[in-house]
Amino acid sequence: MSTLEIEARDVIKIVLQFCKENSLHQTFQTLQNECQVSLNTMDSVETFVADIISGRWDAILPQFSQLKLPRINWKIYMSRLIMTQQKRSVVC
Repeated sequence: MSTLEIEARDVIKIVLQFCKENSLHQTFQTLQNECQVSLNTMDSVETFVADIISGRWDAILPQFSQLKLPRINWKIYMSRLIMTQQKRSVVC
């Protein structure tokens, strides 16, 4: 008989996904903070990209700030967002 090994982080991510899908926001935040495990997802990549292209920063930044990214990635993404906004401002 074979044994299936599952890492604790994977189990926590499944529980986090359950909390998110069932609007258990406080439980989601608490579990994520206490376990230091991040789900690192967004509801819709297509909507996120459309918001970036349209310059809807009020919708973009809260989603982006929830992602747990290494500091260097954060700086790269933020600089790209700023450059996109600057290009859009020049065109308009």
